[in-house]
Amino acid sequence: MLGKKKLLALRVTDEKQGDNSEFKNLLSRVLEAGKPSKVLADSAYDSRENFNLLASLGIVPGIKPRKVEIPKGLRKRKRLGVKARGSVVRKKSVIEYSLNPKEWKRKLEYGGRWVAEIFFSAFKRIFGEYVRARRFENMVNELMIKAMLYNLFISL
Repeated sequence: MLGKKKLLALRVTDEKQGDNSEFKNLLSRVLEAGKPSKVLADSAYDSRENFNLLASLGIVPGIKPRKVEIPKGLRKRKRLGVKARGSVVRKKSVIEYSLNPKEWKRKLEYGGRWVAEIFFSAFKRIFGEYVRARRFENMVNELMIKAMLYNLFISL
């Protein structure tokens, strides 16, 4: 997770583990640096648990829904048939996104995610897209060192 173009949290996982499973760990590391007012994340982090966690902490969730869940016929009549299924906050976000994606993005300033994309682009440009280590433990160490170096580069 990023803050002011600086890497605040990093979790290295193998290819069998999805990004979503690390959201809570990443967020707890970010909270050590200070509480953000909003979290912008792509649809890989779309889950009821993540929406509820952010809402419970008083953080606005800017998580793009994985898919539009409102049938077209219901959109026109404004009869919104999305069930909350454990997250009223997520339901509200899905409805807002479904009815007007551009307005949803504008309201949440979702375009601000470009900072994260630029980070990944710059990181890969500087260090390459691959790690040289072969053992997982060494891969983690290599990436952590590279992340610390990157933060040093941008703070100069």
